[in-house]
Amino acid sequence: MDSTAGRLDGKTRSVVREDGRRIFAFPGSCESGTSKLSAFVFLRLAAHADEEVAAETISRVAEVQEIHLVGGSDTFIAKVEAESPEGLAVLLRRDLRNLPGIESTRTVTILRTIKDRLEASPALQPASA
Repeated sequence: MDSTAGRLDGKTRSVVREDGRRIFAFPGSCESGTSKLSAFVFLRLAAHADEEVAAETISRVAEVQEIHLVGGSDTFIAKVEAESPEGLAVLLRRDLRNLPGIESTRTVTILRTIKDRLEASPALQPASA
């Protein structure tokens, strides 16, 4: 099944993925004024895959803004940015799921960013002399 885009209302767009699941997006929800769609992609490597090679390969994908090695059932979390839900579907299908060693992916779209900078806690500040 190919991806099919549709407008649900004046604010929400959706795309149907190849596996039949629907991705929802809220254009213009970014605080920066851009209508780009951001998402976190959880990537799980196959048992035989080399983490360093996979990390380097994933980092070469232009839409990948950040990549983090994590503990738990997934290997990496990548923050990606796409022009639209359709663009996100293409990115996932063409660029991320087909990378060597990727066993599975899971995607969560960002609806609104509450805080995007880690500010040092006062407890972490050096003591004044």
